[in-house]
Amino acid sequence: MSLDPEALDEHARTILRSRRIRGKLVVLCEGDRVAAPDHGKAPSPQTYRRHEQLPDANFYLSCVPRSWQNRKLPCFFNCGDRHDVLQTFARLPQLHDTSPTESYLDPGKLYAVVDLDLQPAPLSDHCWPNTEAVYENLYDQAALRQPVDERHRIWVTALIHKEAFFLLPSMQKVFDTHPNAPLLDDTTLDLGDLYERALHALDPASPTLDRDLLEHFPVAQRRLQHFGALRSLDLTSIDTLRDSWQAAFAGQRLADAKTEQIGRGAMVGDQGQAPLEGDRPPAGWQLHQ
Repeated sequence: MSLDPEALDEHARTILRSRRIRGKLVVLCEGDRVAAPDHGKAPSPQTYRRHEQLPDANFYLSCVPRSWQNRKLPCFFNCGDRHDVLQTFARLPQLHDTSPTESYLDPGKLYAVVDLDLQPAPLSDHCWPNTEAVYENLYDQAALRQPVDERHRIWVTALIHKEAFFLLPSMQKVFDTHPNAPLLDDTTLDLGDLYERALHALDPASPTLDRDLLEHFPVAQRRLQHFGALRSLDLTSIDTLRDSWQAAFAGQRLADAKTEQIGRGAMVGDQGQAPLEGDRPPAGWQLHQ
């Protein structure tokens, strides 16, 4: 459930009152917010420190380059769903300007990162009208364009969501050699099998088809058209996409560069959640090992 206006202001003010953000980059991301210690009592800035122990903040903190360790590391705050992140991003500067003496935020160091998803999200008072426009300006074939426009303060993931990076074909060699590889239906994850499942799920009559893909198929079509390795795909409908995608995969090894591009295309055009329902980490797996 998205934040109501009162809860949004409470959340934003807690971030502004956090002394640890003084002089630092502040990055808003998706993920569950820290609950107040007592029912009916607003969480404290000290309580909000725990955000960086929770997904997605802990994931992004782990992605900070090691060369940054001697600098002031960014502060990451979970804000709820994508809508909440964008609302918080817009509200923080407003509250800061209202009472700057009660804020540790440097508005020029405020950023947000959200999942691309299939539904474009509108952006208010921003250089780009929505998240899809941000994506198209930031990336080419799911790779970052250079140079990056410095006006980007709201970033979207290059793939449909951050977890999709772990499903690219190039990750198979990691799973094959890692002592704690993820499991799919109690066997080591095989990305070739996963992609086959995803293709079979591309059936408008299937209960496992992502409803978002049905509703926002033109968005997926437009994204896939930018991939050179996918020019042979028939994007007329979901059915023709499935059949032509199956043909594109035929005879391709996961190590092939073309297959990597096909995989990237899959991860910008479809969330592919259904094939992952049996995916889980092995017993005893932890984020930091």
